[in-house]
Amino acid sequence: MNPLQRFRGTDAARLDDLADRANIASQALTRSAAIIGAASDDGADGAASAPPALDDLRAWLDRVAADARRRAELTRQAQPTPASGPPMDQYASRLGPPPIPAPVSPSPPRLVRRERTAPVLRRDGATGWHLQGYLGPGLSWRHLGTEHRTTTSVYDHGGGWTVQVITEEHRPVFEVELGAGFGPKRFGGLGDIRHHDRWHDGPTRREYFHQGEVVSRGQFEAAVGPKLAAGE
Repeated sequence: MNPLQRFRGTDAARLDDLADRANIASQALTRSAAIIGAASDDGADGAASAPPALDDLRAWLDRVAADARRRAELTRQAQPTPASGPPMDQYASRLGPPPIPAPVSPSPPRLVRRERTAPVLRRDGATGWHLQGYLGPGLSWRHLGTEHRTTTSVYDHGGGWTVQVITEEHRPVFEVELGAGFGPKRFGGLGDIRHHDRWHDGPTRREYFHQGEVVSRGQFEAAVGPKLAAGE
């Protein structure tokens, strides 16, 4: 079944996320193909010795990613254009008009703290995929899921103004075993070894503070400037 069928009618952000996950899985398969090629007797040419099913799966993932990108763009084009007018601040109704802050001298933000939550492994659409192939020596590959964590970084802009950047991160997790066999049949192996892909940034949000109190982005920009408020 086409995995995009269960994403019908959803928003562009979820389709973009599906495309990112498909691209990450495809990259992991590319690395696995290179390992299989290196482990086989005639693997001097890299992925050329990998099982054909691995290439088919990688091509399918690339098609899923491209289709998701196309659907996300069509979804964005179909959305109505919001009425023009000044943007509303999420804290405006609670804090009222932003006061005139005390001017601070422009200075590069300084990282004062960074914290990361413990990774949590979660099942995803590719969990359970398993491929193996042998020409004497060979390799098996099994996708376990995706690990998630949250990284929180606090930057000091001086004058009591700080910004907290919260980023959701994820990375694929899979097991690889070097073994022996013929074709898809395994005779024995050295045991599964768990591998992790690199961390990929997901959604990021910012929270603004002055002297430890929550302020709006408008108040923060008035004090430190819009460029510094947009990113560190």
